[in-house]
Order: sequence, then C-alpha cells, then structure tokens
Amino acid sequence: MTAAAPEARSAARIGVHGSVFHLDDAMCVFMLKQLPAWKDAVVVRDVDPARLQSCDVVCDIGGVYDHSLRRYDHHQKGYFECFSPKFSKVKMAATGLVYRHYGREVIRALSTVELSPDQLEKVYNKLYEDLLVSVDGPDNGINAYPEDLDPLFYDHTYLHSRVGGLNPRWNQVCNDETRYSGFMKAVEVAGEAFKSCVSSLVESWLPSRLIVEEAFKTRTRHHPSGRIMVLDTPAPWKDHLRDLEEEEVKSLPPGASPSPLVLYVLSFDSARNQWAASCVTKRKGSFQNRLSFPEPWRGLVMEKLASVTSIPGSQFVHSSGFLACNATLAGAIQMTATSIELQSSLLP
Repeated sequence: MTAAAPEARSAARIGVHGSVFHLDDAMCVFMLKQLPAWKDAVVVRDVDPARLQSCDVVCDIGGVYDHSLRRYDHHQKGYFECFSPKFSKVKMAATGLVYRHYGREVIRALSTVELSPDQLEKVYNKLYEDLLVSVDGPDNGINAYPEDLDPLFYDHTYLHSRVGGLNPRWNQVCNDETRYSGFMKAVEVAGEAFKSCVSSLVESWLPSRLIVEEAFKTRTRHHPSGRIMVLDTPAPWKDHLRDLEEEEVKSLPPGASPSPLVLYVLSFDSARNQWAASCVTKRKGSFQNRLSFPEPWRGLVMEKLASVTSIPGSQFVHSSGFLACNATLAGAIQMTATSIELQSSLLP
C-alpha cells in the first residue's frame, strides 16, 4: 500500500488520542511535522472517531493500520508488525509505523549534509536501532530483558518517563488547554531526542564508519591473521566492526569460511601520547572479551610490565585485561600478537 503525503495546506490535521499522552504519540507528531505536508498542521487530540475521521493522518488510535488511508495504529487484534527481521520480537507501535513510511524523508529534512541512498539507508536502520525500537517496545509492553529478572534499579530519567512526567498530575486542576500544552512540550522533548540522534549519526557515526571500514579492509597489513585492526585515525569503532564482520560473512559464497574474528583494535591516544589496544567484546553491551590480555600482565605498569612482557615501551595493562598500552605502534602490535600467541588455545 502506498500513499503520498497530501499537499501542504493550512487546514492539514494530525490526529492522536486524547487523555494521557505517551512518547509514542508525541514522537509520531514530531516526525510528521518535519514534512512539508504537515509542518503547519493542527494537532487534534481526541477519542471521538467522528472527529478523528476528518484528520489527514491519524496515529496511535482507531484500530487500523493502513498506509493508503494514513492510519497508523497498533492496538488492533491480530496485529504484529516488526521493523525488520533483526527486531522480530518487537512489535512496532505507531512510532515505528510512521517511521517505516516517512522516516527517510524525515532524516533528509533534518540532515545537515546530503546523504547518498546507501548512507540514508544506513542511518535509517541505525536510528531505529538506537532510538525508536526503545519507543516501540515499551509502548507495547515488551521488556528489553526477561521478565523473571529483577532490575537492580529503575531508571526514571529515560525518555518515556520524561514525556510521561509532562502529563498533568493526578491532583492538578487542568483543562484541555493545559493538556494540549503539555502534549506539545512532549513533542518537543521527543523531537530533541530524534534530532540529536540524526545529528550524531550523520555527523559522527557515518564518518567514523569510513575510517573503520578502511582499517577493517587493511587489517592483515599489521598481522597476517587479521585479528589485529589498527585505526589510522581514532574513531568510534565497536558498532561498525560488528556490522562489517556480519556484512563480510553475508557476502561469502556458499561453503566459504569466514575470516577470523578481530580480537584487538589499536588507536593512538593523543592525551597520553601512547597507543592503546582495546579488546573486542563477545557481544554488544557485554564486558566479556573475545580474548582478554594475559592474566600475568594485568594491573602492571611501565618497567614492571615491560619486564614481564619483554616488550619495549609497555606502559599499562588494565587490571580487568580489556586494555593494553604501549609507547609505539610497533610495541602495541607486538603486545597484541604476543597475547594471541600465549593464549592460542582460547582463540574464538
């Protein structure tokens, strides 16, 4: 089903449910208002189907998902739409549905640089992963972790809580104008998060991808195994490395063996004037490394460390084994190569 946005006009109307508002409906309104068709649209907050029927687009109410009608609800029986196979267990709320159809246009409207189709697609998918899946999941009652786990603490600073806190308090005297004002503040809060994410992805994440991609392609130049990757320019690398490894595996012909996993990433620490070798973790968000630095090295510094490693320029190894530093690139490569040799039986 396809539907073009209506031509911009002063009478354009965006409909969402009345009463208590949430991050989901606020985020929908923000995204739609970035597009020329709905930039100056009136926001209608109501629960009356007849009044919502006159709206050009309706989100998070109505029991219908139909892009040809511009209706984006997720509460109807039998509904289960997910953004991509990667998020097959997370049902999209109205935010995900609006983003599915208009997200690329919204990103282009907010981007400070011209994006190629490939760059736009990368930002589109990454923005959902970094921000919007965390809108969809909680709005549908889907936890990020198994329900039988008791959190050590509850986070009341996250976006859902901040938006929810803009609703009138239970004992506050309010009227429709007060509620509407609170909702539009919620749209601003949701929008700031969205704009910040777009800015970060376009101006930082995409440029760092190019640096990491080049380092990944040339990694065997520094060690024949390909397990040591050197960044010529320090840049965020963790997400990119996993993506590049996955993309490489997907591109292999049937029956071909994948390259060995990267174990260490090296970059220059200008603040300390030394090279830092960081371990790659087993999975995103984990503190378990693919291969930590050897136990006898951990917690040692300078001369004592150099005497144990027999590697000139050895500066420091973190007590948990996730980081090692050397005065030179050659020394840092030697530390990582020696770590691999000493722990060959532990290689993933």
